[in-house]
Amino acid sequence: SCTWGMRATCASPSTMTSDPQPAALNQLPADVHCARDHESLARRHIAGPTYEYLAGGSGEAVTATENLAAFARRSICPRLLRDVTGGTTRLELAGCSWPHPILLAPVAFQTLVHPQGELASARGAAAMDTCFIASTLSSYSLEQIAAASGREKWFQLYFQPRRDDTLDLVRRARAAGYAAIVVTLDAAIQVPGFGALRAGFRIPAD
Repeated sequence: SCTWGMRATCASPSTMTSDPQPAALNQLPADVHCARDHESLARRHIAGPTYEYLAGGSGEAVTATENLAAFARRSICPRLLRDVTGGTTRLELAGCSWPHPILLAPVAFQTLVHPQGELASARGAAAMDTCFIASTLSSYSLEQIAAASGREKWFQLYFQPRRDDTLDLVRRARAAGYAAIVVTLDAAIQVPGFGALRAGFRIPAD
């Protein structure tokens, strides 16, 4: 496993007015048959403005639309009657060995949809033996997220206006045991999706 070893002050946890509890915690709702069905289900449990913020891209969502189109051009093509005795989903990445090539990308403000936010996501990543990447804009501190994480965790960094603040984030991440820094470069200017703005979405004060 990675041992680079690498804490950041993040926003306080947001509050939610309700925490929908499924009838059976160990089974999917009857109308969920594929990953995309979760998007339809989310509309029933997330306030409209918040849903528009989460589901939309930035501005006119041009990049988000192009991303979906790029994924649509990819496919899995079965090759029958091949010897797959040595087949594996294992991946070597950044000096780490992973059981599969799926990591949890940094997503900010996760308490918008659940009170446990990034803590629950980090536990989920640990349960699947994968890496959780904590956002600079997480709802919980990096120390709290680290305590909930499994063996591997990375920190996504937004450079701050003051160099000292950026260095403080990196030092705290290292002290908390984050194994890598994931630098975001394309968000110096970012506008919420126009759909979210029209729906009246605002980042909560907390």
